[in-house]
Parts: sequence; C-alpha cells; structure tokens
Amino acid sequence: MSCELAQNYFNKSLVHYQKALKESIMNANISVITYNKGNCFIAMNQMDSAKICFENAYRSADKVKANSLKAFANKGLAEVYTLEGHYENAITLLLQAQDMSKNVGDLILNQSIYKALADNYLVTNNLENHQSYAKSYDEITETIKSNESKTLNQFLIQIDNDKARELEQIKSTDLYYKIPLILLILAMIVLLYFENVR
Repeated sequence: MSCELAQNYFNKSLVHYQKALKESIMNANISVITYNKGNCFIAMNQMDSAKICFENAYRSADKVKANSLKAFANKGLAEVYTLEGHYENAITLLLQAQDMSKNVGDLILNQSIYKALADNYLVTNNLENHQSYAKSYDEITETIKSNESKTLNQFLIQIDNDKARELEQIKSTDLYYKIPLILLILAMIVLLYFENVR
C-alpha cells in the first residue's frame, strides 16, 4: 500500500501498543512501527519527520536493549543524513549500527549497512574504506543468495517428501478397498463355479 495509507495504520497500531506499555516488550513493537513510519517519511521526502521517527525508534529499542532494532534505527537516520548530504554523520551512525548488529546475525541488516557505508565512503572519496565495504557487501549478498538457494532446495525436498507420504497413504488406503473387492470377486467366482457345477 502507499505510504500515505500505511501511516494511518501505523498510527492506529502505535495507539494500541502504547496502551499496552505495561509490558516493556511492547517497546520493541513500537520501535518497529516507528522505524517503518520513518521509511515512509523518507519515501514522501519529509526528512524532518523521518528523523523524529528514527530517533523515537532508537529510544524505544533502547528501553528493551534490542540491538538489532537500535541498529535499524541508526541505519534509517543515517539514510536521512546521506540524503541531506551529511555523509560524515551518516558514516558515524552506520559504524555504530554495524557495531550493534555484529552479534545479532541479521544478514539483511548487515548487507544494508555495508551498502550504505560503501556508498557514503565513495561520496567522501575514501576509496580504501569504500572498497572494503563494497567487498563485504558483495560477500554477504552471495551468502544471502546461497542461504536462499539452500532454503528453496530444502523447501522443494520437503514438498517431495510430503507428496511421497501422500502417495503412500493413497496406496495403503487403496489397498483397503482392493482387498475386499478381490475377496468379493473370488467369492462370486466360487459361487458361479458351484452354481455351474450344480
């Protein structure tokens, strides 16, 4: 859906999650929603609103010590700084995000951080760091593709196994119908034989 429509849903969700803030874990949900609101504001070219959202997303994530969410918030805010031409500020936030996400294991998050760092280092003419992060981006992209391929293969194998089980069930069910049918036919043949002999 468009960001204009999505914002209404985000706002309704925020109202409900804020009512449930007795459970501190709700801050994680608030962080995710606020982060996505920030992305919509970027898409609508409303950078000041995007900044506020990413800062709020960071604060909500910090309340539950969710490093991956904090890293996403920093990455979002860094994107705003990049679009505004504040590349050094963006790099600082991205390096913090990289540090926060190093033990999280989120390949997609790391991929986007590496890409953003490579781009910002290129713009600031820091070619050594640009090449390093561009290489890291390429490597993690290959890892993601490999993982997706493995997952797809496992999915296909699971489908094959499920189909084989279904066929076995059909065969065993079919056998339950065949045995009585064969017995009925044999009984009819025996009856016909005796009737014919008599």
